Amino acid sequence: RASTAIVMENPVRLRIIPLVQQAAGD
Repeated sequence: RASTAIVMENPVRLRIIPLVQQAAGD
């Protein structure tokens, strides 16, 4: 179950990180 949670969190973080970077750059 733990590995599944990590796999589910990875794509979410990858999508959130660029959004945060854009907000910081903006």
